[in-house]
Amino acid sequence: MKQTVTTTMIAMLYLALGFGQANADEGMELQMFVEEQIEVIDEQGNHNQKRIAAESVIPGDTIAYSTRYKNNGKAPADNVIITNIIPKEVTYLPGSAKGSMTITYSVDGGKHFDRQENLSITMEDGKSRPATVKDYTHIRWLLPRVNSDETGHVSFLSKVNED
Repeated sequence: MKQTVTTTMIAMLYLALGFGQANADEGMELQMFVEEQIEVIDEQGNHNQKRIAAESVIPGDTIAYSTRYKNNGKAPADNVIITNIIPKEVTYLPGSAKGSMTITYSVDGGKHFDRQENLSITMEDGKSRPATVKDYTHIRWLLPRVNSDETGHVSFLSKVNED
């Protein structure tokens, strides 16, 4: 029997753990959305992806995390960092991070960030191994400049863990 996990629980965990921290001026506004991504088949038999508000999800479901940003300030905001936690109940889906800026990841609870190919995990015996997506704890976007009144969004997909 599959256990149901409410998206509200996942979203609350996400928010409680520090979702969407931005380092820009007080003019930056962030909004987070958590949706279930489902496959729909149209009348012609074409398979398409659609995002819907989810009441609950089960292991194996795909969850989309999106952060919309807007610079409400009067001046441009430089080097804006948006950091999102990847909740432990889900696993990041490789290649799903979207946003036209530098994207880095953390495997140590958000203490250090780097490109995927540079991440590693130190084992109990002192040896290290390349990190896998199951090790990711955070994802970070660096926006070089967000002009006054500019809006945009960043997002990533995850799959609800089976265990």
